[in-house]
Amino acid sequence: MIEIQQPQMVDRLAQIIHMMEKLDQEKDLRNKMVDLLKKAHQQEFSIAFCGHFSAGKSTMVNRLFGKDVLPTSPIPTSANVVKIRKGSDQVTLWFTNGQSHTYAGAYSEQELKQLFKNGDEVIAIDLDRHDAPLPTGVALLDTPGIDSTDDAHRIATESAIHLSDIIFYMMDYNHVQSEVNLQFVKELKQRGKIVYLVINQIDKHREEEISFVQYQESVKQSFANWDLEIDGYFYTSLRNPMLPHNDLDLFKNTVQQMIQDRDVHIRKSIENEANYLLSEYVRRWKERIDEQITQELKEIQVENRPTLAEITKKVEESQQKYQEVKEQIDLLLPNFLSEIDHILKNAYLMPYEVRELAHQFLETEKSDFKVGFFFSRGKTEKERERRLEAFYEKLKQTVSTQIETHLKQTITQYLKKNEVYTEKLGQEVYGLTIELSPDLLKQVVKSGAGLTGNYVLQYTEDLANEIKRRYRQGSERLFNTFSEELKTKLRDQEQSLKRQLEHQLSIQKVIERSVNRQQEQEESAERLYSFLTEKSVPELTIDVSIYLNEEVPSVSHQRYELPIASEETRKEEEVIQTSEKPASISVQQILQQVQKAEAIISHQPSLQTIYEELVQKRKRVENKAFTVALFGAFSAGKSSFANALMGDSVLPVSPNPTTATINRICPPTEAYPHGTALIHFKSSETLYQDLQQVFALFQQKINSLNEGLKKIPKLLSQATFTDRQKLSFPFLQAVHQGFERFSDDLGQTKRLSIGEFADYVANEEVSSFVELAELYYDSPWAELGVTLVDTPGADSMHARHTDVAFQYIKNADAILFVTYYNHAFSRADREFLIQLGRVKDSFAMDKMFFIINAADLAHTEDELSSVQEYLESQLRQFGIQNARLFAVSSLMGLEEKKGIVTTQTHIPGLTDSGMSQVEKAFSFFLMNDLLMVSVYGLLHQIQQATQVVQQMIQRATQGNDEKKRAQTQIEAEKGQLLQQIQQLATTTTERALQQEIQELLYYVKQRLLLRYNDVFREFFNPTTLREDGGSKKQRLRLCAQELLDFIKHDLLQELRATSLRIENWLTTQLDLCAEDLTSTCVAIHSEFPIHFSPESMFQAPLFSEPMAEMKVDSMRKELALYKDAKSFFEKNEKEILQEAMKKKLENEISLALNHQQQALYEHYQQQWTLSIEQFKQEAIGECEQYVESILYALSDEVDLEQLQGQKLQLSEVILEMESGIVRKRS
Repeated sequence: MIEIQQPQMVDRLAQIIHMMEKLDQEKDLRNKMVDLLKKAHQQEFSIAFCGHFSAGKSTMVNRLFGKDVLPTSPIPTSANVVKIRKGSDQVTLWFTNGQSHTYAGAYSEQELKQLFKNGDEVIAIDLDRHDAPLPTGVALLDTPGIDSTDDAHRIATESAIHLSDIIFYMMDYNHVQSEVNLQFVKELKQRGKIVYLVINQIDKHREEEISFVQYQESVKQSFANWDLEIDGYFYTSLRNPMLPHNDLDLFKNTVQQMIQDRDVHIRKSIENEANYLLSEYVRRWKERIDEQITQELKEIQVENRPTLAEITKKVEESQQKYQEVKEQIDLLLPNFLSEIDHILKNAYLMPYEVRELAHQFLETEKSDFKVGFFFSRGKTEKERERRLEAFYEKLKQTVSTQIETHLKQTITQYLKKNEVYTEKLGQEVYGLTIELSPDLLKQVVKSGAGLTGNYVLQYTEDLANEIKRRYRQGSERLFNTFSEELKTKLRDQEQSLKRQLEHQLSIQKVIERSVNRQQEQEESAERLYSFLTEKSVPELTIDVSIYLNEEVPSVSHQRYELPIASEETRKEEEVIQTSEKPASISVQQILQQVQKAEAIISHQPSLQTIYEELVQKRKRVENKAFTVALFGAFSAGKSSFANALMGDSVLPVSPNPTTATINRICPPTEAYPHGTALIHFKSSETLYQDLQQVFALFQQKINSLNEGLKKIPKLLSQATFTDRQKLSFPFLQAVHQGFERFSDDLGQTKRLSIGEFADYVANEEVSSFVELAELYYDSPWAELGVTLVDTPGADSMHARHTDVAFQYIKNADAILFVTYYNHAFSRADREFLIQLGRVKDSFAMDKMFFIINAADLAHTEDELSSVQEYLESQLRQFGIQNARLFAVSSLMGLEEKKGIVTTQTHIPGLTDSGMSQVEKAFSFFLMNDLLMVSVYGLLHQIQQATQVVQQMIQRATQGNDEKKRAQTQIEAEKGQLLQQIQQLATTTTERALQQEIQELLYYVKQRLLLRYNDVFREFFNPTTLREDGGSKKQRLRLCAQELLDFIKHDLLQELRATSLRIENWLTTQLDLCAEDLTSTCVAIHSEFPIHFSPESMFQAPLFSEPMAEMKVDSMRKELALYKDAKSFFEKNEKEILQEAMKKKLENEISLALNHQQQALYEHYQQQWTLSIEQFKQEAIGECEQYVESILYALSDEVDLEQLQGQKLQLSEVILEMESGIVRKRS
């Protein structure tokens, strides 16, 4: 750390700024250095409060201030940085366009609340108050939530941090171990900031869940795991100052002490920040040089950058090769002949045997050569010829072995070595012949030479040289046949080497420039640092006032007038809550009336079909089991809410995420009595799929479970950059540590007691291996047949949980969505609610209940109302109107059920925990809204039976002639009825189905692209692309991967919702088909009493991951548009990349939807056909049963008195049921 001498700080910072201006680089850092200079001049001590939305920052500032200066609310309030300090009453507004203005006067809380929310125009607010309990020169800063993805919020918060001397990072008790918290604190410490952690709202702590000491240790361990040394921890509760472990007084005293010691803190803060800004300046400068060089190299098609030594060596090698090729062209023939000469030189043509034959031949050339005495002339000539022939043949043989064979091999190798060999050339080489005749042997003989030993040697040497000369000439002639081709090839090689050399020289120049730039940069950086260390003597005196007077806001004596928004209009339709009371008549009494009706018609053969359906429907109502699904993000309080419903601590709760499995609390059965737990372990395949998904987060692939298990340690050692990566670590650690223990349990089910249950669902080392946990538990809800399903958090990392959630959304009888009072709604909540909004219209009735948990945190009734209004407005944005919304405290609710009386907490405006209102409304929904649908179905069935009995009575009272005519007519009409049913046509519906699917998927694409525009900035934001977070390319790829995964997931969710819409459309078509058929039957037979009501049983297809083949690498071209974070966010590059990626994704989405369109049509067309066929068979059966009843009434066997008695009894049942239903609904 460079220590700066304080007395000359302002002047030295001015020198640095002046040099920055000369270098004309990184103006934003130059401006920050100006801010630092002003701070050094003014000596203002700043204490900043940072943290998530609703962590209690504004409330803590108010507490330090001594009165409510800043607006507070569990919903987001501060959209800008607010600075409070002592001074004349005025407000200074710093606008997003860079301008600022000061307005005199004090402002009301309502005016400030509206002003603080105006983050679109105002980036920061300085609030000067004459009554501020602060010394002059001390400021308190309140910042927007650090989880905001808004660029303006980021700039405002960063600006506040930049000049802050002390930072208090505030966190909610239940949300400490958030990756955003850890990463943000890490960045603060990296820039040398003094950071204290304030864990607020410790009044949520429950000692029976986890001891406070253990909780403190877990907090410290979380930050230690990130190698963070925190300057101090404070555990506070602003709500209950008297709580044990409340460090609020210690916190206040610490702040006061800091203010007293502010000179030391200011000096240290300026030192640290100046060093940080310079290091950031140097880092960016280096990166910019690096990017310039990369771009210059890219322009000359160079991907991998060489060092100067490497490229210099390559240039030298290329120059040498180029020169060698140039010389080789000129020396082609000499070099070729040199090889030929080498062979000829080493060819030994005159060994002893050949020389002896030469000697004998030379003897015949003497004039006195004679053979014999008699007839010598003829004998002499023959001897001459024999010796010549012998010499010639032996010499030719020697030449062939010593010259010809070697010569042809050498020339062939030469051609191949120079890559010009062809079969044709090869034939020419091996066809090479040199004229070697007996006459040559004679021609070389010198006349007059004596036959001496020396001459024989001379002769053989002359002859050998002549032969070699001829072979040399022959080789040269052969060379001329391919020399041009060889020269052309070498010239091409010469040009190629020339281009290569020129390219390498270009690279060398770029690298030399980079070295020079780096040297210049290092020298400038050293000089900049020297100003801080006082090693450098200023070259000139800088007028500091130039910088001190920059951006001084103008002062107005007029007030800044703001239109005060009127309170949001309440919904006209209020949801019935406390007024809903259980009916005086029970469903059981209604079912007793149904059983009476069954007994009345059970012995009537012609009513057997109606009787069987009635019994079946009544038993379904009697055995009705309700599935209630509980949704919400981690730490929203789902498990604690479930416990409050059950009236006991059934599910484990903790400030850390616990629900890692799907938990079902079921009514006890004979086989599984109260307290029985069933643990269903994951299969090996499911565990393998979970690991595959986690490895994919790190852009890695595994091909088996064993491979994944072996690679876990290496994966755990890697750096993490995204929330999902960090969240996967506990799961990986659990699998790594527990696999050996649970490997034999995979795919099995284990029966346990309730005491063992908690460990299997809350302890991640165990629950990571559990797929489903079922607990059979007796409670009032169990007596109603309710199975409560506690799902994993809406932000679960496992992809299959999304499908599980959708199935529960679709099939559950009721949905309870729990959100946390201080954190409504998280991103995971938002995604779930979007999906809920997609499918809500397909529900037969509104089955959704929304719970605001931990409402006991509300300070006032108005605050609670504002939170409720905020949530209602948010739900309306998701298309959820008139939501059933309840504020509760599950903690208080559980205490109420256990009979524990507490006066420490209450919910403003409510006399209890709020659970009673939820339970009344919920039980009314289950026992009235849901069951009454079935009850009306039973009533309709009895009414239909009564109508048939009435017609039978009418027929039975006719005369014999009328009966005969009626029998003939009904027989004829029966044929027409059955014919109409058999001819039921659905071709038009199938064509309409295709069009419906096409239209639905068209809107899916439109919604996806609209969402893409909204979510792009969430994944490509300053936090995710921070420049000190590892490799730029790696971070960029991870952002793209996160976006791609989101689009794939959102498309999958859209497809699931689309399948539900198609099923509803088909159900409507089936109902219309039934109505048309009923009308047709009535037209044929006017007294036709049956109203067809087919049951639709459409099943959704199994969807695999859409766009599975699309990987991040397929967007390499688009991602190459990204240069650096500064250009990306401050220029137009973000929009350019956003549009480029959108075009790429749009094409892939279209292809995926085209495939799905055909698949969906084939799936549902088949299901439609099956449904129609089933409906036909049921309709035929009902028609035949009805005709049979009429024919029976027209027969002599009918008992008219019995029929009349049955009608009377059935009418009484109907009257009693209708009366009971009216009383029940009232």
